[in-house]
Amino acid sequence: MRDELAELSMLEMKREGIVAVSESMKQCLRIGHKLAKIRASNILILGESGTGKGLLARFIHQFDKRPFVQINCAALPESLLEAELFGYEKGAFTGASEHGKVGLFELAQGGTIFLDEIGELPFSAQAKLLKYLDDQEVIRIGGTKPKKIDCTVIAATNRDLEELVRGKKFRRDLFYRLNTFTIRIPPLRERPEDVFELINFFLQKYNKKYKLKRHISPEVYALLQAYPFPGNIRELANIIQKLVVMSDKDKVDEDLLGRIEKRIAFVNQSDFNDPKPQGIKDRLANVEKEVLKTAISRFRSTREMARHLGISQPTIVRKMKKYKLKEI
Repeated sequence: MRDELAELSMLEMKREGIVAVSESMKQCLRIGHKLAKIRASNILILGESGTGKGLLARFIHQFDKRPFVQINCAALPESLLEAELFGYEKGAFTGASEHGKVGLFELAQGGTIFLDEIGELPFSAQAKLLKYLDDQEVIRIGGTKPKKIDCTVIAATNRDLEELVRGKKFRRDLFYRLNTFTIRIPPLRERPEDVFELINFFLQKYNKKYKLKRHISPEVYALLQAYPFPGNIRELANIIQKLVVMSDKDKVDEDLLGRIEKRIAFVNQSDFNDPKPQGIKDRLANVEKEVLKTAISRFRSTREMARHLGISQPTIVRKMKKYKLKEI
């Protein structure tokens, strides 16, 4: 029963945009699920910008019915951030509300607080955060009476915290307290198996949003899977949204893709340093083969594969024979 419930939650997260076909991403979710079940705190999520750190934090929290409070530490000026996190008493500073203000930690009482971009937290707030992690108490600005707060703390960053510690821009003691449980989300270029499913997820999402019926040719699948996505999932979502909205036909072709998204390239820059570089045709053939292998694992017949990929069933059969793939 526990396995079935876990599977249902995974399906629910797919609807929210978390796709885990690759083993590395499945492992991230397994760790997150395990930490959620024991209500672990001091979880640090690492990963490049756009990899889905916020979604993973919500995945960890979803097993809990308690409140979820999120703040982006880079979005507020230093003068306001401490007040937002810890609150303030009336008259604590010029411009303060005459009634005072409850901080986000107090709002997260009994639930989860997610500190995104923790690497941008100013030193003054770092000291107060460390005190909370040690004592589970917060003191409002201008206040003297500590308040006991019981909440799960999840932090995330795309920065190298160890490098910031060495540069004396992040407290070493805070780093060790936050680093109790660490989950590192791999960038999209390291999990190409997920690209195919993410493309389909965003196609369905934006087709539904704009009431359209766009689908992508195998060539465009190949182009997208060959692209390294420096902006990760956020970049992929933006590309698919542009394709859906700007295409004049239901079938999106690679020419339109090239006009809309000039950043897309067939070859990674590193390939030029390869002593035996692959040509474009070889790269596309490899990607096409991977697309077919993924489709074989996801669908029950070549007709379903053809319908999903937007090509004829005989073409599917022919390409499977070409790449010596096992028939369904």
